[in-house]
Amino acid sequence: YWFMFACLLSSIGCVLGLESLKAFVTKIFEWFIIYFIIVEVVVEKRHIKTIFILFCISSFILMVDGILQYYVLRKDIFLGRVLKAGDRATAAFKTPSDFGAFLTVCVPVFFAMLFYRTNKKILFILYPAGFCLGLWALWIVEARAAWMGVVISILFLIFLCNYDWIIRKTDIRSKIMLCIFTFIILYAASQIFKEFLEYRINSVNWRKDIWTGSLAMIND
Repeated sequence: YWFMFACLLSSIGCVLGLESLKAFVTKIFEWFIIYFIIVEVVVEKRHIKTIFILFCISSFILMVDGILQYYVLRKDIFLGRVLKAGDRATAAFKTPSDFGAFLTVCVPVFFAMLFYRTNKKILFILYPAGFCLGLWALWIVEARAAWMGVVISILFLIFLCNYDWIIRKTDIRSKIMLCIFTFIILYAASQIFKEFLEYRINSVNWRKDIWTGSLAMIND
């Protein structure tokens, strides 16, 4: 509530008052509405299960949409977003970065579900397939921040799911192998970043200038 109140004061005091108030209602306030709707509606375990199933289905559809858009159709199957030569995949999102932000959430979820124990054989296929599709979509979206988020999430989940095994029960050789595996993931991620940087250097320089200016403002 204090955060919402501060945003409201900021909107009222802004030079572009009406536009700020519109952004307050359409961008900030909508998340509070969504939060209270969820608090009121999601009250049982089956509700959470239903939401998770819908999330997995929509994730599959969007990832397949992005892959088809990039390799086959050259346009999104839902909104008809056309890709020109050299463009990155967007799926049904406005920009590749929006698609990457979505993948930052769904790819770690599919990875986490690889550790979920179930007797349903179809899930043994769906979760690995979703994880692989997510990595494929990440590659064609070429969003550095999304890659960074997914790599950090996966490393954290590996540590979390194997904490007891790593800290207490593992011999020194296994710990060394785990360190090597972690290094390989980080090295692969660094190579991906390097490849992206080679032909998107203008984007990097632009962000560097913004960060430098922002730090100078904070210092002032």
